[in-house]
Amino acid sequence: MVTMSGEVFSRMRTPLEPILYRLAWEHISHIDEPQTDPLEHPIQAIILSVACLETFINAIGMVTLGVGWDNYEAGHGPGQDHRPRLADKWIEITKHQNDGKTFGRGDRLFQEFTGLIRLRNYILHYKSPFTSPVPTSKGNVTEARALINDDSARKAVVVMKEMLQEFHRLSGGQAPDWVV
Repeated sequence: MVTMSGEVFSRMRTPLEPILYRLAWEHISHIDEPQTDPLEHPIQAIILSVACLETFINAIGMVTLGVGWDNYEAGHGPGQDHRPRLADKWIEITKHQNDGKTFGRGDRLFQEFTGLIRLRNYILHYKSPFTSPVPTSKGNVTEARALINDDSARKAVVVMKEMLQEFHRLSGGQAPDWVV
């Protein structure tokens, strides 16, 4: 809360991360149920998992960088020549928050996280390409069905959970109660 000239200003925030986290896991719980389209719950779990992670790191960035957040987010921070990508935010904000401790770009978890971002982007920017069938354990399928499936959705929520846990481990703290 800031007081200026006798007036009181405050800032509030609605934390969406716990809701996005719960919804991602909720869609996983429905994967084995009969569905109109088997892509429905995997798509939602994947998108919600990345949305949770993006919302979380943005919230940490706003608190950590304070008034510098808007410049950072716009790509005008020190040493920036473009808007930060989501993976870069996780490296940079975690490092800033945790006295230099951060994720390793080559680490298994971070590689899975960047793969999850690519999959989310594939879904959100889907061009409906005509491609050759992809052989899978369930027979030949389209590229989309080979990439977006029950296994990739289950992996998405696990990566989401592990990224949140690792962030808090690097911070020397415990993950919030909603990270179960």
